[in-house]
Amino acid sequence: MTTNKPKKIVIVLANLMDANGVLNEETRGRLELGCRVAQDIKASEVVFMGWDYRNDCNLPISVAMKIEAEQRGLCPDIPLRCNLLSRDTVGDAVFSAADYWPDFAHVLPVVTTSDYHVTRTQQVFEAVWGKDITVHGAKTPDPAKRHESELASIKAFKNTFNGVSAGDLKGYVSRMRTEHPFYNGVALGERPFDWSKLAPALVACQPD
Repeated sequence: MTTNKPKKIVIVLANLMDANGVLNEETRGRLELGCRVAQDIKASEVVFMGWDYRNDCNLPISVAMKIEAEQRGLCPDIPLRCNLLSRDTVGDAVFSAADYWPDFAHVLPVVTTSDYHVTRTQQVFEAVWGKDITVHGAKTPDPAKRHESELASIKAFKNTFNGVSAGDLKGYVSRMRTEHPFYNGVALGERPFDWSKLAPALVACQPD
């Protein structure tokens, strides 16, 4: 009897870019690290996360990362893919898992971000995916200056998703739609989130 091996992927989280789609140094560091890790673990694919967040540019930052990786040949022979839905770390975790619904339990993700963001990323991804997640952090000039804001964000995440079980992707999607300001229309009302882009089974669990 054969056993299906988990699919190894690398998920690269975005930071910022300019109006011309040029990545800032922090995003470039995450990208370069992600591509190195992908080659080291012989990943099945690399997934770049991030939406078209700039009002002066309709290029999603995930696409900008993919373009740079291709132009620089950072991930030869490894498929590169973009997720255009994510607006923050919670979205990174939820929508990357949703991409593999309903088989995300058989996917082994490794995440790359910035050094100051590792702890929060790991807590969010492990809660959403319901498994141990390896997170690598690219170096930044002064990670300590972000410590307090990261702790505040961890606290906000735990408060928002209190009671949702680890790995309950439907539960996280449902709570995001009602409680998360980036996705329920409170913080970004002029740019409502299109929930119909998720898998039908996930969309079906949403409130009217």
